[in-house]
Amino acid sequence: MTTFVYLDFCMTMNTVAAFAEQWQILTHWISTTINRLSDEDLARSIAPNRNHGIWILGHLIQSEDELAVYWGRADFLFPHYNDLFGIGTPLLPVADYPAPGLLRQHWAQINERNRQAIATFTDAEWDEPHALISPQNPIEKDFFKTKGRTFLFWNLHQTLHLGQLNVLMNKKSKT
Repeated sequence: MTTFVYLDFCMTMNTVAAFAEQWQILTHWISTTINRLSDEDLARSIAPNRNHGIWILGHLIQSEDELAVYWGRADFLFPHYNDLFGIGTPLLPVADYPAPGLLRQHWAQINERNRQAIATFTDAEWDEPHALISPQNPIEKDFFKTKGRTFLFWNLHQTLHLGQLNVLMNKKSKT
């Protein structure tokens, strides 16, 4: 019965409120998972020659930093993270990345900044071109195209990496 009440509640929410709530739930879930993982757990890889927890956390920070930029709400807080954790960057040894404690602080910082940015986002903006559309990046060639689509895909992106963090949680319970 609770499920139906929740679904009824979501159906009365505006689009942004529904996605903002989803973002908040996912961010809380990721944060809880990160807090359950020790620094040593974060240093583990999810599989041989695959992402380790440090890279996953840094990548989440880098991508969440980019979200507010796509919306035109803020500049990057950690622009140097794109070279370390952006899509297509090579996986480096754990020691070549910022310390887990610093990454945890930056994760909290970026989430607070984005929480504030999301609070100002409106349904009227949903179909507007995102802020990185330009003559060099025309809307017809851009994958995200609108501010709303960035919201949608960032939530999906978080879910993917939450799954990877949960692989590390599963490894933790077996050691």
